[in-house]
Amino acid sequence: MKLSQYLTASAFLLTLPFFGCGGSVVTTKTPTIYMAGYQRNTSSVISAYTWTTPTSSSTSTPSSGTATSLTAPSGTTNPWANSIAVSGSDVYVAGYAVDSNNYSEAVLWTNGTPSVLTVPSGTTSSEALSMAVSGSNVYVAGYGLVSGTWNAFLWTNGTPSTLTLPSGATRALAYAVAVSGSNIYVAGSALVSSVNEFVLWTNGTPSVLTLPSGTTTALITSVAASGSNVYVTGYVIDANSVRDAVLWTNGTPAILPLPSTGGGMPTPTSIAVNGSDVYVSGDFNDTTKGQYVACYWKNGGTPVEVSDGTEVAVANAIAVQ
Repeated sequence: MKLSQYLTASAFLLTLPFFGCGGSVVTTKTPTIYMAGYQRNTSSVISAYTWTTPTSSSTSTPSSGTATSLTAPSGTTNPWANSIAVSGSDVYVAGYAVDSNNYSEAVLWTNGTPSVLTVPSGTTSSEALSMAVSGSNVYVAGYGLVSGTWNAFLWTNGTPSTLTLPSGATRALAYAVAVSGSNIYVAGSALVSSVNEFVLWTNGTPSVLTLPSGTTTALITSVAASGSNVYVTGYVIDANSVRDAVLWTNGTPAILPLPSTGGGMPTPTSIAVNGSDVYVSGDFNDTTKGQYVACYWKNGGTPVEVSDGTEVAVANAIAVQ
């Protein structure tokens, strides 16, 4: 069972965003942008994709990236890519696929080869939403439905652990993971006294985060750390039900803009840091094309579209090398 199907009945969260997490990559060459997500064709068949987009300047605007479809593990269908990380020549993608019982299974692709992630005993459904690579260690954040309750998971080199609930919480989801030095940051949410709260786990210890002033609902989608700087993305919904994409830098929020030609319903999904540049992947409804398009923001500027607008496209992850 997918999380979105369960939440329809449980009202744990109001909506399910698309997730992902980028990391810090230091380079001295022209960067290549790696993104992961999915495309849905006219027959509503979903396929996981990666896009690779070289860019030589902050003003380059490619019409589309080079798309590569990802294979579902044996016995599963409808693969969905949520997160991407690059380390040396290796490209890792985290997501899920649907088994024959219509339950989701967390999946990790390594250089295009899929493997189903191990889950704790009693887990009937799982998804991998975010990942980070540090040295030889691969960290994956996500969740599982264990005996009818959602648990936040962190996989370390394929081994799962259940994250501690904040005080008063009854269930939790892990949306994003980032590593800086010896510190491991996981961002997510928890149901605390019947209220959905932001949570940041630092080396496994949870703390509840404060919502931006004036918002009625908000969801974290990604976290990244570079040196002493911690970046978080998400979206907020104000009292007028207008959605804004937000990038927090060390706790300070900034709204990410939309094109002056028109757009709405933005969803930021992932962060990548390259030197002093901060990239955020996501999507929005391009009203001039009448379609949701995959995009990225660089340093809080106007979004750069990477899909051509002929089909619905969502970028769930970004990495820069």
